[in-house]
Amino acid sequence: MKVHKDVLVGVFFLILQLIISYATISSGNLYNFLWFCNHAPLLFGIAFLIKKHQLVKALISFGFLGQLIWVLDFLAKLVFDTYLIGVTQYVFQLQGFGLTATISAHVLSTFLALYMTYKDPVKSNSLQVSLAYLVIIFGLSYLIVPSHLNVNCINYLCGFEELEIPFYTFLLPISAYIFMILPTYYFQKFLYKISKK
Repeated sequence: MKVHKDVLVGVFFLILQLIISYATISSGNLYNFLWFCNHAPLLFGIAFLIKKHQLVKALISFGFLGQLIWVLDFLAKLVFDTYLIGVTQYVFQLQGFGLTATISAHVLSTFLALYMTYKDPVKSNSLQVSLAYLVIIFGLSYLIVPSHLNVNCINYLCGFEELEIPFYTFLLPISAYIFMILPTYYFQKFLYKISKK
């Protein structure tokens, strides 16, 4: 009996989530679960298992650029011994399982989800799901997480902690929609278009 690729990918994401969850619980800071990278595998896993590719694409639209910046910052430090913006400084203080889980969370989830779905069209209703997720995750990060933890960069711009931006927290959801979600949405449309040539 042939197992559908969505099931295999969904199970992979759920296993990845278990690894990340163990590392997060072991760290003692459960607020870290609200970081996109620390719960995205769970959402991707469920979406693939129930074959809801538009949900996958909505999550990609939210998280892809942030994960790309993280990976580039990490690689810059690893290869050239200098950070692009410094969002991965904490990684080089980690060891063992926590280090493996953190790198896996950022490198494997969003990029694998994009690879598995780039040949599928992205529909406009996925933007509504991206927006709903943005409101929920930023709302939770602002309302229940201590501000000094800056989960999802809700209190100040990650990598630019000393930069004071007026009305930053208020402007963040609007900026994230315009500069993260919309570009990635159209990037997915572009990938689908060239995949059909």
